[in-house]
Amino acid sequence: MNLCALLLLLPVSSLAFAPIGHLNSHVLPHGLKTVLQMADVSVTNPSSDDAADMGIRDWPQQLKKGTWNEEAKEGQTLIRYILDGTGVLDTEADDLGQKSYKLTPGTLVEITGQASLDWKAKDELIVLTPGFEEGGKFIGVLVVMLSTFGA
Repeated sequence: MNLCALLLLLPVSSLAFAPIGHLNSHVLPHGLKTVLQMADVSVTNPSSDDAADMGIRDWPQQLKKGTWNEEAKEGQTLIRYILDGTGVLDTEADDLGQKSYKLTPGTLVEITGQASLDWKAKDELIVLTPGFEEGGKFIGVLVVMLSTFGA
């Protein structure tokens, strides 16, 4: 039985649809698995007003020097905003290949899906990251404070 005939026999509720650019691996009934996995890399320079509307200026900041690496996992979105400094971001994803992006103040980087990120600061970068990505660190600090000072 070919795939088209199999899909006609499946109940509509068992089919999963995702917007293009955000497709992940889905398991269909009977062990059939799609192999389409896509990463989405967006590098933009929002206006000051747009950045303020998104609450970017309230995000925690980190001072970064030299080079460092990050891995975006399947189903994860990483967001970084360059407040100050210049540098280069090299990305690699199976479906997108290798790409390089220039980083300047005001650059917003959004990565969805599996990708490897190699950051290079010219001198130093001030990088803002949404607070929800720091949630694990916050919980760790909260546990230590509660155990030290009591609840």
